[in-house]
Amino acid sequence: MKKYLPFVQPILIFIGVIYILLLGYSLSKDMTGIFYPLLVVPFAGMIAYLYLYHTNVIFHLLVFSLPFSLTLRDIGLGVGLSIPSELLTAILGLLILTKIFYEYKDLQKLLWHPLSIAIYAHILWLVITTITSSMPIVSFKFVLVRVVYVLVYYLYSGYLFQKMKYVKSFIWLYTLGISIVIGIVFVKHWTLGLGQDTSNKISYPFYDDHTIYAACVVMMMPLVIALFYLQKKKDVLINFFAFVLFLVLVVGLLHSYSRAGWISIVGISVGWLMFRLKITFWQVMLLVGVLVGIGFYNSKSITDKLSKNDRDSGGSLVEHAQSASNISTDASNTERINRWLCAIRMGVDRPVLGYGPGTYMFNYGTFQKRDEMTIISVRDGSWGGSHSEYLKPFSESGYLGIITFLFFIFYGIKIGMDLLYKLEDKGLKTLLVAAILSFVSYLIHGFVNFFLDTDKSSYLFWAMLAIIAVLDIQYKQQKEIEKEEPKAE
Repeated sequence: MKKYLPFVQPILIFIGVIYILLLGYSLSKDMTGIFYPLLVVPFAGMIAYLYLYHTNVIFHLLVFSLPFSLTLRDIGLGVGLSIPSELLTAILGLLILTKIFYEYKDLQKLLWHPLSIAIYAHILWLVITTITSSMPIVSFKFVLVRVVYVLVYYLYSGYLFQKMKYVKSFIWLYTLGISIVIGIVFVKHWTLGLGQDTSNKISYPFYDDHTIYAACVVMMMPLVIALFYLQKKKDVLINFFAFVLFLVLVVGLLHSYSRAGWISIVGISVGWLMFRLKITFWQVMLLVGVLVGIGFYNSKSITDKLSKNDRDSGGSLVEHAQSASNISTDASNTERINRWLCAIRMGVDRPVLGYGPGTYMFNYGTFQKRDEMTIISVRDGSWGGSHSEYLKPFSESGYLGIITFLFFIFYGIKIGMDLLYKLEDKGLKTLLVAAILSFVSYLIHGFVNFFLDTDKSSYLFWAMLAIIAVLDIQYKQQKEIEKEEPKAE
């Protein structure tokens, strides 16, 4: 190889000169059809090099770029694209497929882990309901994206997370990326007075609105805390930097004015307390069942009490938080109820197969009732979402859609909680707690929003499940090794 090196440099220089000449010529002649593709060449060349020789760098680029990737609404055929995150995701999707074929043994345990199989069952039902969809092309695109997300964000991340250094690099890079966004957003918000009235779209163009922005910020909080316990040797400088990043996240959440974000902090605090008390998964399920039963029994009195709350969103932080339970005059809350009722009616109308994955926004309009619509309702019902991560699969894929979805998310939590009380390593236990709490914070958001279609939040959702699955696999492997070791005489 070394004997060819003297020829490489002049060849590269020649190619570079030709490239610059072509770029300049196309620009001078206003040949945009040639100019813009030429601009992509260096980036494509770099990605090709990384794909062949440094694939892990692409993963790091993806994680770091996710928070500030920009979305192109329509690049043709009604398809949007997030730059550069979705391009990097597509590349890693091809990579994980090759690894499944050529490095099957390294992925075998993750591929056939019970949690993975539960996820596949949900995907399979989405594929079936795509065939019967009211809009097959829309559903096909939706399911294709979901499959790619599972391949890259769950399987490829899990493949790398078998080494702890990649878990830590993911936490650092995503946190650093979103901290940069928080800084930019805070400065923009500062110039507008830091008020609630300007907070809804202040995170644009990085995040579509303040709800998904806050959801991602909250999900990273437990993970940043875990960094303090994942160091083999305590480093004061690293701990200080992690503490600063945590404070940045707190500032970002506080000024997001996202009520769901604030509520999720309460939720994960309760979750942490349960872990401290060593409450099991089934005890949690029993508690949830009792609370739901009490809620149904007292639904009329609860509704009456909530209806008397006329505190609208806005004003001080306290007043804004109080408006979260206003279901009578707050437009944001009442519109959510309108969307939920539409989703329920859609599911009841087609309980077996639903209307097809990704089709809620195109079909819910006919299920609206005039007395339930609000000042922000879309009259023809041709825009917007279900505002629920749980009712969306019910309306689009019927009962099995929501059952398979709920099964794999609760199964993931069960695996994590069962493992939590078995682990002895403090660092791994803290990481597992952080992953579960981060995942739970997303599920809390899921009651009033839906973000799984967005790469920025979807990555965190699947990555948390990947961490849980990998830690479970490694624990079982360690136990198998201990069993096989000959007993000391």
